[in-house]
Amino acid sequence: MLSTPTGALPLSAIGSPQIDELLHTAESAGVSAASVNKLRSVLHTVFSKAKRAGKWVGENPVASTERRKVPKRVYATLRAEEVPLLLAEVPSEWRSLFAAALWTGMRRGELFALRKSDVDLRLGTILVARSNARDTTKGGHADLIPIAAPLFPVLNHQLEHSPGSLVFPTPDGSQRSAEADPQKILRTALARAGLVEGYEHVCRWCGHKERHADNEQRYCPKCLKRTNGTGKPLANPRGRALWPKAIPRAMRFHDLRHTTATLLLRAGVDAHRVQRLLRHRDVRTTTTIYGHLDVEDLRAALEKLPQLGPIWVQAAQSDPKSPSSPEANAPDSQHVTWWALQDSNLRPLPCEGSALPLS
Repeated sequence: MLSTPTGALPLSAIGSPQIDELLHTAESAGVSAASVNKLRSVLHTVFSKAKRAGKWVGENPVASTERRKVPKRVYATLRAEEVPLLLAEVPSEWRSLFAAALWTGMRRGELFALRKSDVDLRLGTILVARSNARDTTKGGHADLIPIAAPLFPVLNHQLEHSPGSLVFPTPDGSQRSAEADPQKILRTALARAGLVEGYEHVCRWCGHKERHADNEQRYCPKCLKRTNGTGKPLANPRGRALWPKAIPRAMRFHDLRHTTATLLLRAGVDAHRVQRLLRHRDVRTTTTIYGHLDVEDLRAALEKLPQLGPIWVQAAQSDPKSPSSPEANAPDSQHVTWWALQDSNLRPLPCEGSALPLS
């Protein structure tokens, strides 16, 4: 362990061992691997900028430190039938922005910075050219994307009624801050729409908690067993009802963009067009990160397989001359199985080369 904290060392004494020790300290304190990588990224940027400004000489000390392995998270997305349920529960001042996020796949900052001049309803296009206070997007380029038919009335309403030059401004017409996070609004809407992982039932008297898949009325098992000192249960046991609290689906606002990609791929749109709509540089980003198939998608894919021969269990039970019976294996058996058909198509052995037809 280093005797002097990294932050107290002079800049000239900072090297890769000191940076690595700082990251290990954060990791030992319980900081997640993703947060450690974020800290590493910030430090790498700081030293890179210091080097360009002439404040640092030599290699970037963060470059040789190790990145932590982050387990791939399971993204939660919405199914097509769940989208209207969610939008119905979003407050009116946010509903248009949420709808645009789902129908365009645009990022939060791009929606905040979208100007009325960027929307052309006559041509049916949106110019995505800026994000938050920056005059460029995350990808560093401007892109023209089409407007989906259900989004036309939403955008038309915003163009006519929103104050100022922005499509989705605050009530006073100013641009929403980069720190404005609609996450709380999303979680509340998910809970009200019933798009939840379950319910936590809490007793307001003793703090007892239970987790269930439904919000059916339940009563606290601890309070029902309590007595008032006379050996008799407390009066009005129904007053000890557990209060169900919804546990919303673990979604971020950015997962609405994941939802757009997943719904498009699920509908059979080819990956390259989805890539263009989401404005990814590499189609692998679209397919491996943004395209999320659930079990039902995989089940539907399996149902498209052709029938691969007979169903062996049923054939063995119903056919007295099935391959498993002695009669079926007799020399005079007329039973032809799928395996026999395959054997008849096999090429002859090398020693039987004369059996091949002459060309």
